[in-house]
Amino acid sequence: MEDTNNTKAPIIFIIILILIIIGLGGYIAYDKLILNKKEETVTTKINDIEIDLNAMYQINNTLNQLDNTFNDMNSTYVGYIYSKKKIVTKGFDPKAAVFLALHDYLNPINLQQQLPSQQVKNNFETIFGQDLKYQAMSIDAGNYYKIIYDTTSDKYLYTLNPIVTVKPNGYTTYNIKTLLEDDNIVVTRKLFYKECDANMTVANIYVDASKAQLLGTVKLRNGVLNNKEVIEKYGSKMGTYEYTFKQNAADNYTLFSIEKIK
Repeated sequence: MEDTNNTKAPIIFIIILILIIIGLGGYIAYDKLILNKKEETVTTKINDIEIDLNAMYQINNTLNQLDNTFNDMNSTYVGYIYSKKKIVTKGFDPKAAVFLALHDYLNPINLQQQLPSQQVKNNFETIFGQDLKYQAMSIDAGNYYKIIYDTTSDKYLYTLNPIVTVKPNGYTTYNIKTLLEDDNIVVTRKLFYKECDANMTVANIYVDASKAQLLGTVKLRNGVLNNKEVIEKYGSKMGTYEYTFKQNAADNYTLFSIEKIK
């Protein structure tokens, strides 16, 4: 009689070998199709031209920092980038530039905080590139922002009390288009100044913080202003600004200028 145990062993070995080959092939396919995708450049399109998505993320991050810093009603630099017809990076106020680079890192917890100068410098260079040289310095941006640069520790020292914002008054910017022009990316934005009533039911819309020109009044929905609605109603009468970002590499664009075109 034939020994079935002897015949089963080679068959089991062959089956295991096939499974290993299939598994290895699946891993190779997964590695090539899925894992390697992480190394590919993800792009978006502007003017039907592909742009590295990391570059757009960087530009959006810089725009957010500009808004957070120069729309901050607690700072004497509020409205700084809207105060001139055109501001070129090389002509940026040095203290305003450093304030921009550190503003979003500030932590309002009513205890003295330390912010490494190197961290601020890295962000400064991400925003301005090589067009503006970083220089650490103390910043006095009003009663709320007293920031001391300590040369010994090479750190910024500050203490900020938490502020509860009841009414979101102040400047608002709204992106209306993004174009690629001669390797530069130009973001066009509308600007208006809003002031909400005590009950947070309506907001007066002005051209700027001087409140010299009232554009109109818009109802708030659950205490929130619909910016798109404001632009649709009064956009033609608002200030229009072009933020130009200069390309330094495929995925690197730095701020070049902010210009009021209308």
